[in-house]
Amino acid sequence: MHGGFHSKSSTLRLYASRKEGGRGLVSVRATIQDETSEIHKYIKDKAPTDGVLSECLRQWGTDEVLEEEPSWEDKPLHGMYHRNITEVADLKKSYQWLERAGLKDSTEALILAAQEQALSTRAIEAQIYHTRQDPRCRLCKEAPETVQHITAGCKMLAVKAYMERHNQVAGIVYRNICAEYGLETPRSKWETPPKVVENDRAKILWDFQIQTDRMVMANQPDIVVVDKEQRRAVVVDVAIPSDGNIRRKEHEKLEKYQGLREELEKAWKVKATVVPVVIGALGAVTPKLDEWLQHIPGSTSDISVQKKTVKSHDPQEKDDVLQMVVTRLPGVFLDIMQQREDTQRPSSLGSLLQGCHLSKTHHWHHLHDNPHQDHPLQPHQNSPHRDHQSRSTILV
Repeated sequence: MHGGFHSKSSTLRLYASRKEGGRGLVSVRATIQDETSEIHKYIKDKAPTDGVLSECLRQWGTDEVLEEEPSWEDKPLHGMYHRNITEVADLKKSYQWLERAGLKDSTEALILAAQEQALSTRAIEAQIYHTRQDPRCRLCKEAPETVQHITAGCKMLAVKAYMERHNQVAGIVYRNICAEYGLETPRSKWETPPKVVENDRAKILWDFQIQTDRMVMANQPDIVVVDKEQRRAVVVDVAIPSDGNIRRKEHEKLEKYQGLREELEKAWKVKATVVPVVIGALGAVTPKLDEWLQHIPGSTSDISVQKKTVKSHDPQEKDDVLQMVVTRLPGVFLDIMQQREDTQRPSSLGSLLQGCHLSKTHHWHHLHDNPHQDHPLQPHQNSPHRDHQSRSTILV
């Protein structure tokens, strides 16, 4: 399990089941308690017919007292992410990637450390380590550099890094739709889909600005599918906001494209549906995501889009998502190269997180006797994920 656990992550989370957001390891303590419980049950069952066991049970006591296991979810800092998404996300679906995505141990460790606020961001360094005065982001120089800000709230990353991640998730939906209607799909995940593909069964628009009779401000969704046989249209728009904002973003998407839906129904004589596909930057999904995906032609599953989202933080991915960012963060880049001899030049969305993952670990051990001690830190309220802004026009 080399590289599979962050030194400042919650050790309690290692032993929680993967269904509950943990790593699924079995602790020695739990094993001993299980064995003790089984022995106690055996003695209690056999005591009425065995004098020795009866005396043993009398000395032991009739009531078995089990120590209450502490929970990582109750920790002020490590459990902050879990508490933030409890009211807005489907917890079982939000953690399903731990069971079904098949990610590397190091990638899992990085994502979970990000969820636990355990990475050495500048906000952590300023408010917990007290090794710097300025907590502001090293890129935008405005908001505090928290994990939430890095993954979904920095305006300097919105143009390229977030856009690439967004397009990768939208591309999964697009390719599944093309396969459903027998249309040619892009040959690679980095190939930009054509603006319009069409056959006698369907027409698919990718990132088009649609002109309508009545002016509609939101007229450029990610994907529009027109089923010619069933006379229906599906307006699909993808968003990857901060995990605590997924429910609000889903509602925003529905409201945003209602005007376009009405205009399409009038102009194209079809029944139109707006489908928001919203996944949190660290994997949280809304309770209705699976229901929304059922409205989209094809076989897009919630785990497929969720896996693509969380895997964008893998520092070993060879995608040029954050190459621009790494060149602007020479300190982080040096930390990665000095502490990971097997690391090639980082160029994925995980590069910035990996820099925080590796930097200044000595401060933690210097300042705290227990490297797993938790600390309170108020979460930063991030602005919503910015929508993409490429422009093309099609006349209805």
